[in-house]
Amino acid sequence: ALYASKHTLVPQIWVTDMYSLDESFQSDSEVQAADPFQTEISAPYKYFGRNGTITLTPTYQTLVMSLGQGNRYLVYDSIGLATSYTVAYSDEWLTTYRLDLIKDNFHIRDTAAADDQSSLRKTLLFSQTNILDNEGYKSLTMDFLFSHNDTEGDNFRNTKFLLGFGGNFPMSKSRKTLGYLRADYFLMNFPSNPLDREDTGLILSAGGGRTLSDRSSLSLNIQYYDNSSSVSTFDYKKFVVTTVYTFNSGFF
Repeated sequence: ALYASKHTLVPQIWVTDMYSLDESFQSDSEVQAADPFQTEISAPYKYFGRNGTITLTPTYQTLVMSLGQGNRYLVYDSIGLATSYTVAYSDEWLTTYRLDLIKDNFHIRDTAAADDQSSLRKTLLFSQTNILDNEGYKSLTMDFLFSHNDTEGDNFRNTKFLLGFGGNFPMSKSRKTLGYLRADYFLMNFPSNPLDREDTGLILSAGGGRTLSDRSSLSLNIQYYDNSSSVSTFDYKKFVVTTVYTFNSGFF
């Protein structure tokens, strides 16, 4: 990482692989056909000003899946820029304004033109955080998100509205283990879809993380998804359990 009095630049690499089980917690090739392997390279730059913090984050992402064909193939690669401004209006309240612009390149051949998911995604986020203790370990957060996914194909072009509430709290006296609870409700419209598709969904999340050392941490996250669609093909309910090991190393 690069550090100065008012600036930070922290290159990051994320690698995520998913291994799904069926309702009986058994291996199922049909269920695992949709398991993604994802990578992300980013370099968040932060400027700490007198009135707030500005963050600029260029990213490059890839998504690889088997699509039920055995071998995994590159489905997407994306390049984007996230910009945010966080300001403290008081000692207890933080407000974040965020704008993301992401260009997705869809790589599945023999796809019908109406199903081409190459797109330009634009996302606006307003986030309000209430700090409940002097150390900042306890907090409540409310998020409002609006996004527009302008895909090349008509079937997947959509707008999304999301409202989320969450809380963070310490799980040990040493403050080395922190937990969180969160609930998100969203509405997605697909105005160009010939079936007039509209989805609503609920996401419930819970988890915690523990600091192992100055450079490493381990977290456990549990999520429940309930997606209801006017097109029954897109109805689903699922649990997702993930563990993440994080190691921070200086590059410079």
